[in-house]
Amino acid sequence: MPKFTLDVDRWANKIQEDERAIDVLADLVKRLSEINNELPAIQRDRETLLKLNAELADIDRRLKPQVKRLQEIDKSGLAEAQDLLDGTQRFVRENLLNQRRTKQKIEQEIIKTIQRKATSPTESKQGRLESLPSNILDLLDAYGPLDAPELRNFLQFLDDNILKTYLDKTSYLAAIRELQDYLEENL
Repeated sequence: MPKFTLDVDRWANKIQEDERAIDVLADLVKRLSEINNELPAIQRDRETLLKLNAELADIDRRLKPQVKRLQEIDKSGLAEAQDLLDGTQRFVRENLLNQRRTKQKIEQEIIKTIQRKATSPTESKQGRLESLPSNILDLLDAYGPLDAPELRNFLQFLDDNILKTYLDKTSYLAAIRELQDYLEENL
């Protein structure tokens, strides 16, 4: 009789443990499905992703003790839960990592911008900028006199009414620089 009682206790314990494992699996799959449905909406919310990362670690911790029993009683349900958990964890971790990389990239761009601003022009560049003519006629006169009055009037009109009107100061000075480079190379 004691052996029979012991066998009944083991059988009852097994049933209780199986039921408990199935309940844990059902609860975890339900929560994982909820999390999975939320992911697209919260993929850029770092705080929520960090909370989910901790919650997913807890879900993993709660599932591990049940794995052996669930492999015997509900192998497909366990596989589905593990796939859902793995996919969700991967999504959360990749988004957190991407946000960190993006933040680092932005910081690097800011550093580069500050460094570019801090860099002053060399003496030769500064001298060239100071010697840059203020308009096309002055530039062309530096390379030789414009003897033809019609050509001079045409260039004056082009400079005053078109180039200075349609180009901002930076673009205008860049155009003068390019024209000066051309003249230096070809004259």
